[in-house]
Amino acid sequence: VAPPYPADALWSAEQILKNGSCSALLCWLPQVRPQFLRRLHLAAQGRDMLFFLLRPAGAAQAASPAPLRLALTPGIGGVVVHLLKRRGPIYDTPLLIPLEPVRIPSSFPAHASLDRRALTQPAPGCSTSALA
Repeated sequence: VAPPYPADALWSAEQILKNGSCSALLCWLPQVRPQFLRRLHLAAQGRDMLFFLLRPAGAAQAASPAPLRLALTPGIGGVVVHLLKRRGPIYDTPLLIPLEPVRIPSSFPAHASLDRRALTQPAPGCSTSALA
């Protein structure tokens, strides 16, 4: 969803959370007021859905109702995770998640390209109802 206005993005995220039709929601909100963060937090509670609200690094010091807040930065050989907020005692030591390049053996079969238009076109001599 790419709404033209920030208010539409907030409304869309809240509706997705309330509906519960998705397994996960990743939402980029560069600017959001605390009362809207609270509304999204309330909509996400009690749902069996993974919800990530992504904000710029400058928002790290702003208040948030989120029970877990992370800041990710690049590190040597991986990603450094800073725990900004969590339940329990403060944990100041950053965590390094190592990322190694994936090496695919040359004997591994290549994936076929997915062209959705090709999937909707009937084969020569085949009626459209045969696709259904």
